[in-house]
This record gives sequence, C-alpha cells and structure tokens, in this order.
Amino acid sequence: MLAALIASGLLALPGERLAAVELALAVGTPGMAALGVATGALVAGLRGAGAVAGLVMLPLGVPLVIFGAGAVESGQGLKLLGATSLVLLVGAPLVAAGAMKIARD
Repeated sequence: MLAALIASGLLALPGERLAAVELALAVGTPGMAALGVATGALVAGLRGAGAVAGLVMLPLGVPLVIFGAGAVESGQGLKLLGATSLVLLVGAPLVAAGAMKIARD
C-alpha cells in the first residue's frame, strides 16, 4: 500500500483515484494472502511445487485482480472484490486444514 502511494506520486494520480486504489488494496490483499496459504498447504511436499502452485493459484486469483481493477476504475467491483475476498478468507483455512490432514496421513 505504501508502494501505491509512491507510484501515485510518480504517475500524478488524483487524490480520489489514489483513495480508490488504497481501498481496493485493503479489501483484496487479505483474500490474496488467504489464497496463498491454501495453495501452499495444497502443494506442500509435492515435487515441482512451484509450477503446481502457479497452476492452482492463477485461476483463483484472477477474479481478485479483475474485481480490484473494476473497483479502481468505476467503483462497481468493490462489492464483488469484498465478496470474493471474504469467501477466500472463510474457505482457505478449511482447505489448508484438510490438505495438511491428508498430507500427514
């Protein structure tokens, strides 16, 4: 979020656009972090985990990026971004727990 502040100064973004960027980052970042936790738990211990992690995370992370861009551009995507982030925040610990339980057995 600090990098967005610096980038807005370099790109001469108006204040209302910077506020939209910061809000979208604040809403979308927890969802992306939860997705990373779930992906890490799913691919833990696999050979070639980096490639598999990219294949698992990409289709699930793209909606966050699209809704985040929509939230910045028109403000319409903020509700969808929040909903997607909440679904990931609720589901990621369950997925991670299940993946670790399966890997332990």
